[in-house]
Amino acid sequence: MCSSALNSGQFLSHHFVQLEALVEQVLTTSMQLGETIIVTNADEMWVSESTRRFIPRVTPLLSSVRVISARKMFEQSWPGDVFAWKREAFREVIIPWQTTAMSPGGMHLVVLGDSAAEMEAAHTSLIGLVSPSAVKTVKFREMPTAEELLEQLRVINQELPTIVAEERSSNRNLSSQLWLSAAPSPHLICTDTLSFPKNLGTKSLVRALLQGSSRASLKKRELFVVASTCRY
Repeated sequence: MCSSALNSGQFLSHHFVQLEALVEQVLTTSMQLGETIIVTNADEMWVSESTRRFIPRVTPLLSSVRVISARKMFEQSWPGDVFAWKREAFREVIIPWQTTAMSPGGMHLVVLGDSAAEMEAAHTSLIGLVSPSAVKTVKFREMPTAEELLEQLRVINQELPTIVAEERSSNRNLSSQLWLSAAPSPHLICTDTLSFPKNLGTKSLVRALLQGSSRASLKKRELFVVASTCRY
C-alpha cells in the first residue's frame, strides 16, 4: 500500500473499495505461499493505523502478519541512514533461516517494494550470510496514480505463485511502462515484499493457486518480507 498515492487526494471511494479487496487478496496469497513479514522505516503503528484508516477490512488479517520497524530497531546505531535501517532489518529476518538455506531445496527470498534502495538493501543484507537458493525482487512504481497502484496489486496477486515456483533468482519491475501497454507478464513485475515460502508439496490450496501446475510439488522454503516505505 503506497501512502503517497493514498495521501495525494486522487483516491475516490470506489478506489478504496478496490484497494481493500486487492490488499486482502495479496496478503492472503502471500501468507498461503510462505511466511510473510512487513518491514517499515516508520513505526509499527503507522502500518496498523494506515490499515485502519484506509482499508479497515484488512485489519484482522494484519494481526497474523509480523510487522518490524527498521527505524525503531536501528536508528540509534545508524542515525539518519534509512538504507541501513532496512538492510539490518532484513538481516534480522534472514538470519534465523540460515539452516533452511543449507537444506535440500534451499530457501527462496522474495522482496516486494517500491524503492530501488530497498531492492539493494535486500541483496546487501546477505553479505556474510549463507545466501538463499534464489533471491527474487519485485519493484512497484514509487509515485503511482490510483489506477496504477490498483493494477500493480492485480498483477502481483496473479503472478506471485509463479514467482514462488521459479527456481532461479529474478528481478521484476512493475514501475516500467512496459506492463501498461502489454498483457501481464511474469517477467515484468516487482514488489516490496520479502518472503520465505512454506513447504508447498502437500498443499492443495497452493496447487489451486498455481492452477494445476506440476510445480506445486516443490519442496522449498520461502520468506516474504514486505518492505513498506513511509513518505515524510
